[in-house]
Amino acid sequence: MLCVIPIYTIITDGLPLWAIKEINAICRQFLWTGKEGSIRGKCMVAWPTVCRPKELGGLDILDLDLSSIALQTRWLRLQQADESRAWAELPLSVPRVVESFFEASTYTIIRDGRSTAFCTGQWIQGQAVKHIAPCLLNYVSHRDIRQTTVVDGLQGRA
Repeated sequence: MLCVIPIYTIITDGLPLWAIKEINAICRQFLWTGKEGSIRGKCMVAWPTVCRPKELGGLDILDLDLSSIALQTRWLRLQQADESRAWAELPLSVPRVVESFFEASTYTIIRDGRSTAFCTGQWIQGQAVKHIAPCLLNYVSHRDIRQTTVVDGLQGRA
């Protein structure tokens, strides 16, 4: 696998787009020429096609941009799913595309309501209060948006 070294950086911080482009350029250069030098005119197949799985006609080379989104989404899921881990309390800053992908691909099952965020948790048929009633959040403090859980929000019809 050509791109295993940047995986740790992708998981923890993500890679800037310029770095992903540089790594992809090095991988393309190695793939098509096997050495340093210009690859102009030597690429036999478009890079997105090369990154496809073998079953779809590609060479199964890692697409760093998509892998970055997937790995950071998994990090968000692990943080949400296992709060007993030491790293679960670390603040994560992920790009908006990762947050959007995470929100689109997950929902919350409420048990006791203590670990599900009232405003941002997707506990109302897979949707969050912030999506159902976005104007409502203008009247709620940022602290309450971050800290209020479902059990707190529904207690005494608060």
